[in-house]
Amino acid sequence: QSLAAALRTPPAPVGSNPSAGGGLVGVLGTDFLQHCVVELRAPRRVPGSPTAPSFDIFCFDPAKYEPSDRVRAAWQRVEWIQGVPHVRVKLTVADDGLTPTPSLEQKLPRGGPQVGTGAGPETPADGSGWEGRLFRLSLGAGGAGAIVSARAAKEWKMVERTVGLQPGGVMSGPGEERSRLARVEPEVVTGRLRRVEFAGGRFETVRALTHTTGDPPDLALSPHADGALCADLFRGCTLVLDFGRNRIAVLTQQVD
Repeated sequence: QSLAAALRTPPAPVGSNPSAGGGLVGVLGTDFLQHCVVELRAPRRVPGSPTAPSFDIFCFDPAKYEPSDRVRAAWQRVEWIQGVPHVRVKLTVADDGLTPTPSLEQKLPRGGPQVGTGAGPETPADGSGWEGRLFRLSLGAGGAGAIVSARAAKEWKMVERTVGLQPGGVMSGPGEERSRLARVEPEVVTGRLRRVEFAGGRFETVRALTHTTGDPPDLALSPHADGALCADLFRGCTLVLDFGRNRIAVLTQQVD
């Protein structure tokens, strides 16, 4: 049987120029990204604009890549779970603490996942001392800064502390140029996390979603992870992915 037509690409959007890359034709996975260093520069959304600004993407040969001093200072270790990259962030759900004791979300979980391996050697000098809650890196998801697992949201009392709202929201999917106002299921609640912090900077008032009746199967979160970090979180920053050396850098101010 002929397999000539087994791979088909979707048609380009109406009015676009296919030769200029107007349509989504595939996805580059982590197996590919482990063979290069990728730098993403993500502009902020323009208030009132129906279209999201495009990312600038630069790829470098790992053997020739020379990180800046700012990038070196911002390296964080990537932890691999079943081939999926995860990173640790310091999280503040709300500034509601009146005592010096850490809030629920700032207490580190007992134990932790067994760290898998990427394509390259371990680099303990590059960010391995950074501690925090474990989140999956999900750059293919848009419409929110983060998705918090139902377990973590309940543990942290996220809905009560962020005055969670339902059931609508602005959503976007991979390859979509426009965000759309989509109806979200009643069990989906959105709130604003006070702070999400990386080694290289922090984000304030991050829009986050959670599912009050349990995580849907297609979310596919590891039981070790507290959620997923989505593409919208990184707008207004520079993100450097060096998966071959098991590390990333998040710079919350654009580099020149």
